[in-house]
Amino acid sequence: MTLRYGDLESLKSKKMASSFAAAMLDKGTGRLTRQEIEDEIDRLKARLRIFGGANNTSVILETERENLPELVKLVGEMLKSPAFPEEEFEKIKQEAGIEQNRSQPMSIASQEFSRRLRPYSKEDVRYNMTFDEEIAAIKALTLEEVMAFYKEFYGASAATLAIIGDFEEADIKAIVEEQFGDWENPVEFQRLETPDFPKQPANEMINTPDKANAMFLAGHLIDMRDDHPDYPALVLGNYMLGGGFLNSRLA
Repeated sequence: MTLRYGDLESLKSKKMASSFAAAMLDKGTGRLTRQEIEDEIDRLKARLRIFGGANNTSVILETERENLPELVKLVGEMLKSPAFPEEEFEKIKQEAGIEQNRSQPMSIASQEFSRRLRPYSKEDVRYNMTFDEEIAAIKALTLEEVMAFYKEFYGASAATLAIIGDFEEADIKAIVEEQFGDWENPVEFQRLETPDFPKQPANEMINTPDKANAMFLAGHLIDMRDDHPDYPALVLGNYMLGGGFLNSRLA
């Protein structure tokens, strides 16, 4: 399930608050503590991931057929009634690990790659921060800002749900409607348009002499939106050839 929220003007300068809001959703509700949520997930023999970014939050869950209704209800409680406990917020800030990333070839390469391939302006919520900027933003972020972001943007008015596997469609549809049918976004969703970035070839080499490993990344921008008729074929082809990591055909 993916929740979409906000427009570019409202989202400006709220990148860090958006990611922390998503990270706090499984840290407690008005009824359950973080440990009790984890115990429920174990009891339901489930796997659950929640993550968010510039203008959406996604929930990926997996469980056995008979446990799916209860799991959907649990996710509904987590999304709609987060407690935002202060101690969990501070733990996330401490565990961000940005300082360690500054010396890791993979982290350095990924950051430089993103900044060069998609050079969003600092005013854009999709702007790729430097390590120093990210550290400063995390230190300055308050729980009140995270809670304010949640209240301003979260809802299921523009949500997308996909279920694959063995389940009773009518039963699950009824539960989803019960949990999310009237949960509306305070702000109407608008697609964030991608600017036409200049396509200028560039090479960048960054030395990390104290590291034994190296990282190589290469990229090329394609003028295609996800509503283009060829987009599904491109995604599938990418997965088959390389996007599937060690189970892909190239690997």
